[in-house]
Amino acid sequence: MRPASAMDLPNLASLPETSDLDNMAKALVQRLLASCACEVPQSSVSESIYNTAWVSMIPSPPTVVGYWLFPQAFKFIAERQLESGGWSSFEISAGQLLWETDGIINTMACLLALLVRQDSGAEVPDDLGKRISRADGSLRQMLQSWDLDSSDNAGFEVLIPAHLAMLGKYGLHYEFSARPRLMGLYEHKMEKIKPESMYEKDLSTSLYCLEGMIGQVDFDLVAHHKLHGSMLGNPASTAAYLMNTSAWDVDAEAYLRRAMASDGVVEIYPSNLFEITWVSGTEALSTPGAIVDSDSTSATIYILNRLGRDITAEALISRYESLDKFRCYSVERTPSPSANANILKMLLDLSDPFRNSTQIIKVANYLCDCWSQGERNDKWCPGFDDVAT
Repeated sequence: MRPASAMDLPNLASLPETSDLDNMAKALVQRLLASCACEVPQSSVSESIYNTAWVSMIPSPPTVVGYWLFPQAFKFIAERQLESGGWSSFEISAGQLLWETDGIINTMACLLALLVRQDSGAEVPDDLGKRISRADGSLRQMLQSWDLDSSDNAGFEVLIPAHLAMLGKYGLHYEFSARPRLMGLYEHKMEKIKPESMYEKDLSTSLYCLEGMIGQVDFDLVAHHKLHGSMLGNPASTAAYLMNTSAWDVDAEAYLRRAMASDGVVEIYPSNLFEITWVSGTEALSTPGAIVDSDSTSATIYILNRLGRDITAEALISRYESLDKFRCYSVERTPSPSANANILKMLLDLSDPFRNSTQIIKVANYLCDCWSQGERNDKWCPGFDDVAT
């Protein structure tokens, strides 16, 4: 799934009449309500090259016929390899590349999947060697031209170094101008997240990218964080968990089978609550097994107050307020302007906004500084720079 950007916004002249929009909105709500009534969780999130690449690497257990658990996943990524040898970035439009880091991570995961397939001893496609060579060349070009300073994808400072290390085990080593700074970000991030903290009871955002923790944690000691077989509803993280536990986990396998949409794996599964709450005017309400963050919490407070509940912001403030802004998560490297914008909207809509005037002024000043200094990149909303006004 990719977040919406300004380029997704339709031309106003092309919009249907208001009555048509009303009917479309009602039909959408009815469809989402019907999905909530289904016994099997639903997701209409699009398929993900990255997640599918990780799922394609899972070998079958002895009880399953065939070498690979999801052979269709490998077919999915093979069909999407570009002429350049890599895999697509987030979006290319009018010559503008958004989140080029997304293309680097996609290409790394798919190249790793090709190498795993080649090294397996199982039957491989005749052109596998050529595919690997093309992917390797494309990745080298991407890394050399990568603008690290403009990159703010969530978790990239862990995932890219982890993939570099895994590719290195297959003899592929990459030197590029941004690598020293990238590794500095990685070391700083690992000091903050402390992988051993994942063995504790509380959820950690690191569980969402366990593939970046291979070799860093004992996967048997994080099994208690599973919910309905998944690691925070993330197929790639769940695939990494399944491949690195000492015993086969049938619940994780069952989850991944449910997350398979056609030949590819979706970005998030399930997403019933996520989709319902977006349509309702908020992002995501708290759900068992989910990481709580200030963005979704502020959106929840906002919509509950709009529905007539008098909810205060004290819990959010005590947990996420920092010196000059609000954090999105308790542990994060870079702030999110969009999350702070949602918090400001919520604070202004409280029944007694003057009670939190200090926080309102703080967030307003932060957003004004972001705007005046041109620091409008956002890890959750790549179009925030275009739609912030």
